[in-house]
Amino acid sequence: VNIKSNFSKTITERVFDESIYMIGGRWTLKVVAKRFGVSITTVWRDMREKLARVNATNYRLVGGIINSHKKGVR
Repeated sequence: VNIKSNFSKTITERVFDESIYMIGGRWTLKVVAKRFGVSITTVWRDMREKLARVNATNYRLVGGIINSHKKGVR
C-alpha cells in the first residue's frame, strides 16, 4: 500500500508502509518520520508497539535496524 497522503490511510497501512520504507533503506526513525510527515515519537511507537500486531517478520527486522542505529553501527 503506497498512498501519498497520511490522511487517507488507516493506521495499520501507515505502520506497514513505514516498516517497508525503513527496511528498504535501513533508514533512521528521523528519516522515516520526515518522509511520512509524522513525529519521531509516532514512528517509534508504530515500530515498537504496533508493528508486532501488523507484521511479525517486519517487526523483527525493524527491531534489528533500530538497535543497530542505537549502537552507531551502519
